[in-house]
Parts: sequence; C-alpha cells; structure tokens
Amino acid sequence: MSVATTASRRTASSRRSIPSRTPSPSRQPISSGAAGSPKQATRNPRLISEGQRSPSVLSSHDGQNSPGIHTSISHQDSSQSSSTALESFFGQIVTASHPDYLASISRWATNAQRPARLVVYPRFMTDVIAAISYAHRNSIALAVCGGGHSCAGTSSSDGGLVLDLSRHFSRVRIDAANRIAFVGGGAVWRDVDEAAIQHGLAAVGGTVNHTGVGGLTLGGGYGWLTGQHGLACDNVIAATIVTPGAANWKGDLHPSSWTVSAVSNPDLFFAIRGGGGNFGVVTEFAIKLHPQSRVVWSGTVIYAPGVLEDLFDALEEWWSEAGMGRRLGESALVFFFIDPVSNEARIGVRPFFNGSGLEGRDRFSFLFSIGKFFFVLALGYHNEALEYLVDQTQELPYEKMNAQQNEQAQPGDNMYMTGTSRAHFPPIVARSLFSVFSDIAAPPYNASAVIVEYLPLHLVRAQPSDLSAFPGRGKGDNIVFLIHWPRDREGALDTARAHATWLKETVWSFERAAGRDADSDGYANYR
Repeated sequence: MSVATTASRRTASSRRSIPSRTPSPSRQPISSGAAGSPKQATRNPRLISEGQRSPSVLSSHDGQNSPGIHTSISHQDSSQSSSTALESFFGQIVTASHPDYLASISRWATNAQRPARLVVYPRFMTDVIAAISYAHRNSIALAVCGGGHSCAGTSSSDGGLVLDLSRHFSRVRIDAANRIAFVGGGAVWRDVDEAAIQHGLAAVGGTVNHTGVGGLTLGGGYGWLTGQHGLACDNVIAATIVTPGAANWKGDLHPSSWTVSAVSNPDLFFAIRGGGGNFGVVTEFAIKLHPQSRVVWSGTVIYAPGVLEDLFDALEEWWSEAGMGRRLGESALVFFFIDPVSNEARIGVRPFFNGSGLEGRDRFSFLFSIGKFFFVLALGYHNEALEYLVDQTQELPYEKMNAQQNEQAQPGDNMYMTGTSRAHFPPIVARSLFSVFSDIAAPPYNASAVIVEYLPLHLVRAQPSDLSAFPGRGKGDNIVFLIHWPRDREGALDTARAHATWLKETVWSFERAAGRDADSDGYANYR
C-alpha cells in the first residue's frame, strides 16, 4: 500500500464513487442483530458512541488481544508526530541483522520474498499508526502482511517496511448469539474455521485454510460456502481500518483509525469490500457467520485422461443445475496435475456437499459411474489402467474441509499465479486445456496445476454492484493457473508467465469463438 495517499478510484463495475476526502466520523455506532445484519445501536456496552474516546490503548489491552471494533473508538487520531514515530513502538522490530530476519520475510511463494529494510510486528493500534508515519517520514514503501500468500509479492517490500499483522492481530472472537466473528487482520482462515465451528457456525472463507483472512476478503473471497452465502467480502458487516490521513503543512502524516460499516463511513466500507488493500490497514473484521453442520462430505476423485470427455459431459450437465443454485450445498473443484508416481497428467475432482456423506455420495453419484472403479483409503495410489478411478471421498469435520488442499499448497516453491473466467467449460475446451497443460508441466514445472472452479455464483451476481467495490459480479466461473518450479534459475519466471499465458489464451480462443469477450483481468486474488 502507498502511504502517501488513500486510493480513491472506483472499480470499473461500480456505480458509486469513492471520495478522496478523509471520511468523517460516524454519527451513529453500529450493532448487529441475530442474523448479523447491521442496525443502529441502542444499548450495547461494547460499542462506543460518537466523540467518546477509548481508554488508553496501552493500559486497556494485555498485548494478547488486538484492539478492534468491539473495543475501539469510531475514530482515533494519531497523537504521535512523524518525527517520533517508532520511538515508542511496543511490538517487535526486525532488521537484517536480527536472527529472525529470514523467517520474517519468508512467504508462501519463494519468489515473492523481498529484502525489507525492516519488518515490524505491531502489538497495539498505536503501533500500526507509528509504522505508517515512519514509512512516510523516511520515504520508504510500506507493505502489509497477513497470511503472506501473494505470489506477486504484495505482502513484501524490497528495501521498505513490512507491517506484519500475523503475530498480535490474529485473534478470533466469536459472538455466537449474534453470529459474528471478530477477526484480526493477521488471522488465517484456519483460525476462523476452528473457532466458529465450536458454536455450530461458519464463515465464507477460502479453499486453502492457511490463506490470510485480510487479503482474500479485501479482494472478494470465493469459497466452498459461496453458493449458499456469497463472497467473503459480502459477509463483512464492519471493519476497523487505519488510513494514512492527509499530510499537514510540515509534510507529516497523521494516520487515523476508523470503524467502517454500512452506517459508519459507508464510502470506505464500500471500498474495502472487494476493492483491494489500497485504502488502509484493516486491523479487524466483523464477519457474518452462518449455521453450519459439523460434518460435511468431500475428498478427491482421480481420473486418467481417457475419460475426460465423459467426465466433463457429466460435469456440464450437473453444473447446469448446480451453477444456478438449484442444487443447494453442492460445489466442486476440478484440477489438472501431474501424478508424481507415473509422471502422467491426471484429472482430479474435489466435490463438496454441505451435509452427510450418504447424501453427498448420492448427490454426486455421476462421478462414480465414469471409468473403472478403484477404491483406496490412503492418499497414495498407483494406476496402470487408463480408466481407473481413485476415490478418496469421505465424511469429514467441517474445519478440515479447507485443509484438504494444504498438502498441494505447501510453501517453499517458486510460484506464478494467474486466472481467467469462462462462461462454459464443455469437453472440447477441457481437452484442449488439458493437452496444453500436459505439454508445459514437464520438469521443473511438474508441480503446476490448473484449477477449474465450480462454485455457484448466483448469489454473487444477484448483489447490486453499488453495494461493494467488487468488480467481478458479472463474470463467469474462475479458472486458476498455478505454475510451480522448485529453484531460482535464469528465465524461470519468464517461462512460467509464458506457460500461464498459453493456458489463458487456450481458454480465450474458445470464448472469442463463442462471441464472448475474453476476461483478460481475471479475479484479483489470482494475480
């Protein structure tokens, strides 16, 4: 994020402008009803009315819990000038000479790491304010890190300052009565999943549970529950955000913290829900929760290339109903990958049913009538016959659902990620894309993958575009291209980009042939 100005541009699909002026303090605080929808507060001791200052942050928090919506003020001006920034920093500061430095700049994608001048772990809101002021005073770039999953390096800074929220701003507190999760900006989805399900509740989160809540939510946020509850950003009912503020006549910044919601600073609330992380540092989200079964059905079904046409015929027929929301609780991811045993390209399907295993298997029975059947309980498998099917589906606890892809999404490799969308994905497109993938996924790129999302978007598209800044409501279903390679080598990143472009162009050629515009931008979180 740039600390010089707060971004004020609106997204292309938005009909509502984002004013560049600093937002004015809300005249009314917010509360939430049983369903988690914002409403005017009446008597809620956790909420602070206009003009009321919170107690001293340093004395009213123990350092374990991040100050946030339910304990903070609606608007807190910085009392520190830039000239004293970081002199009273209560978190941890890591520089290149510190033994923890390499760990502090480590990221999910190795190629996204940058040699920061310093990494700071704020303990209190005043630390966040001090870090922003310090970066401005010293004219250095500032990056915010939550989960550290950006392949593009947006959570890193080459020679700048990294504001890492993961150490002290990762608390999750569940208000089960009102179905709200108060989530620190440095939390990951595993934290939310495990805390909420203890109350029979769940949030719309990502499909990999070590992804950061902040980055995914600010960029939109597709997940397994999108078909039932929309995007992650659609389920944000309030947030605490620190904005850089305007510079005074001396050139000093005075960052401020704000509570934003539909009734408190609504323009900034509009911007952070799907508009990205350019508007400030979100230290806490208030996220709507939904009743959730403790047990779901999922797993992986693996096919050899010989059944590709039959498989995608069956998927298209199923998707004609499920994609419109007429098969509640059903989603799937389909992925192309290289079998590490045979070194052959394979097709995997990860179905999801938000209910019992018995009903889930019945709902997805079409997956088990394709090719030959070969059942294994272990993750390892070896298939010689072209049409064997490997079935690893089972009932599992909901909180384990978003952990299924963790083994394939381990940190440590170089990664290039991009994506596009499609209106349809018939067998002819699938076969062409699979053929290209098979060609490019040779060593050292043999850990790469293509992921075709079947996440129902009817609720996403039904939301008026002027309710949030998310720009992709009218787009098709997502396809993700993830190119892996293990070690840095000259030209490897350029080759990875070329591979991803070839894959995207393959999809675009069919979209154009059908008279549709190619989605050259894709989903922002897949860049």
